[in-house]
Amino acid sequence: MFQRARIHLLTLSLGLFLIFTPKVKADYSYPGFFGVLGVVPGVGHFAQGEFLEGLGWAAVSVGPTLYSRNVFIQIAAQNLWFYSIFDAYKDAGAKNTSKNNVYSHYVAAFNPVNLFDYYSPVIVGVGASSMFAVPPDQRSPEDAIGPRPFYLSPLFFAFVGLGEEALFRGFLFPTLSSVFFGSKHLGAISSSALFSAAHIMNGPGNDKLVPLLSRFLLGMAFAYQTASHKMDIRHSIFAHAWYDVSIDYALAGTQSETQQAKWVPIYKIRLGTRF
Repeated sequence: MFQRARIHLLTLSLGLFLIFTPKVKADYSYPGFFGVLGVVPGVGHFAQGEFLEGLGWAAVSVGPTLYSRNVFIQIAAQNLWFYSIFDAYKDAGAKNTSKNNVYSHYVAAFNPVNLFDYYSPVIVGVGASSMFAVPPDQRSPEDAIGPRPFYLSPLFFAFVGLGEEALFRGFLFPTLSSVFFGSKHLGAISSSALFSAAHIMNGPGNDKLVPLLSRFLLGMAFAYQTASHKMDIRHSIFAHAWYDVSIDYALAGTQSETQQAKWVPIYKIRLGTRF
């Protein structure tokens, strides 16, 4: 098991190294097309002539996502796959999107400056308030959705914020806005509906309506936050990551009794849409 984890870590490292290769300058009329191609890891970059970078994205996405048994590595790889779709769109010359690279976007989750706007304090505050909704004696290791020890949670959920914000707010939001004749309101509504649908498995039992509605509203908040920063997703990555950290703490606490903590079984992850 540890040998397998080392192999996937090596694959991730190699892929991230290749991603940093020089980019081909492009200005395509329909950059969203390359984002769609990027659903197959690397293809959106191959189509632009970025062969080494495409190979890098394929390396960090395919093997660890499909074969890793370590949930941290698997979720990191899945969300790097989501990010690669946005990156292919960005490299194709998208005008209305964030220009930072994957490294600066990941680090944005730990930059306290990103807390200071109209949206982040409210979003993170809503997540933090959930800590008071669950009594400490009802928090269980079985309900943990992030890794334990708890100090790994920010590193873990930074990948979730990175991938989901890149996909839904970095790529789908501006692309759907263009489809709806430049209407950011319709782009926000449609991308938030997709964001909500992607989390449909989160609700307990048959109760899906409340989780769907809450994630739709959360998606709208992230969309308008991104729009308020000229489509820069760094603030929403920060808010998303720390919202999830707060929810994870509310459900399971810090769980100092680490020997009882368990990884989320792979069949419950459903390609990362649990988060």
